[in-house]
Amino acid sequence: FTSSQATILYLNEKHKNSKIFCEGTKSLVNELTEAGFNITEEVEDNIDVVLLGYDTELTSQKLRNTCEVLLQDVEYIATNPDLVCPVSFGYVPDCGSVSIMLKNATGKYPTFIGKPEPTMINFVMKKYGYTKEETVVIGDRLYTDIKSAINANVDSICVLSGEATVDDIINGDIKPTYTIS
Repeated sequence: FTSSQATILYLNEKHKNSKIFCEGTKSLVNELTEAGFNITEEVEDNIDVVLLGYDTELTSQKLRNTCEVLLQDVEYIATNPDLVCPVSFGYVPDCGSVSIMLKNATGKYPTFIGKPEPTMINFVMKKYGYTKEETVVIGDRLYTDIKSAINANVDSICVLSGEATVDDIINGDIKPTYTIS
């Protein structure tokens, strides 16, 4: 279950008929459009919501448009607060890093739908009919994946194949239920 799927559920509850400006990949824009939302990627009047997603197609023009729209009276949400995304040579900036950059430019910071908020986990449990005792979150980031499990009061498994390290777990405040290499 992805943060974009959780965002769609959130938008269905809160903004079904809203005009949404999306800074994200074409696939995110298509997913939102197919879900029935009124999506734009252009600076327009009457935008209700700015949605920021992880964007591997990010351009200076997209950043400029997002800054301009954020100066309007809009709700501002983002799919996830992840600071980095793992790639073959290390990491690249993810949605959380871009949101910090936009905050520096506009003074606005989004409400995050994805982890570490429990929203995504609660949506999944509700959608599939599982209890907290039947649910486990598996992830490689302490500050998002594992923290979301703690916030949702469910078990967690930290896999050491991504950002988190054993030292991070030992020395940090966020503790998974289980750790697997």
